[in-house]
Amino acid sequence: MQGSRDARSHLYFDFDHDHDHDHDHDRTAERRIRNATRPVGDRSRRRPGSRQSAHVLDRRLHCAFPYGTCHGYAEIAAYFEEVFVALADFTLEIISIAEAGNDVLVHWHLSGRHVGTFAGIAATGRHIDLEGFDHFILENGHVVTNTVRYDQMEFARQIKLLPADRSFADRALKAAFNATTRVGHLVRRRPSR
Repeated sequence: MQGSRDARSHLYFDFDHDHDHDHDHDRTAERRIRNATRPVGDRSRRRPGSRQSAHVLDRRLHCAFPYGTCHGYAEIAAYFEEVFVALADFTLEIISIAEAGNDVLVHWHLSGRHVGTFAGIAATGRHIDLEGFDHFILENGHVVTNTVRYDQMEFARQIKLLPADRSFADRALKAAFNATTRVGHLVRRRPSR
């Protein structure tokens, strides 16, 4: 599935994933998320008198990303603008969806090329290939919370911010960190005069 490049018209996902994985439960959860993540402004135009409730939803909505928390649609749209600018050829494939009451978990696979600044890290041109998940909490059919998680160390390794796991550079980095930690423990244990 191709991720939307217009963060304001589609707040988050397109949810048109591979139909070979066609389970009724997944499709019901998809429908709920698709409707719940539609921008509040779109919903308020269709239901007279809902502008006040849309404003309340916007104030309550928050998304917790690995690099910070956004509140309201404007901040969330700005975050996704940064993501879409930073990742060329952005694709997001839904692997699975699980729903329990008002909680929906979406397991996804993201890929793209790191071509712009993201989380303070300048473009590297490197290919990104990550799995992660979103935990949506719905209230009255609307998303009020979205928590996004993925392996940040894997991201850092893929863009070469960190060395490859178990490489010589990785072992040296860990040895230096462990030595610094041991020295810190010794200094803290030393009795004060």
